[in-house]
Amino acid sequence: MILLRGDEVRQVVADRRYSGKFVVRLTPEAHRQLALEAAEQRVSLNRLAASRLVGA
Repeated sequence: MILLRGDEVRQVVADRRYSGKFVVRLTPEAHRQLALEAAEQRVSLNRLAASRLVGA
């Protein structure tokens, strides 16, 4: 097993290729609340969740 320091781990993660897909599990109530909010804002649930995750 090779142990990496924090800066080395960060570089390994930064160099990876990413698909843009990210699965998150929520409680049914949290899912419902986000779906309602997305509908009220007339955006997709995906768009709402993505904007929350990146802090936009």
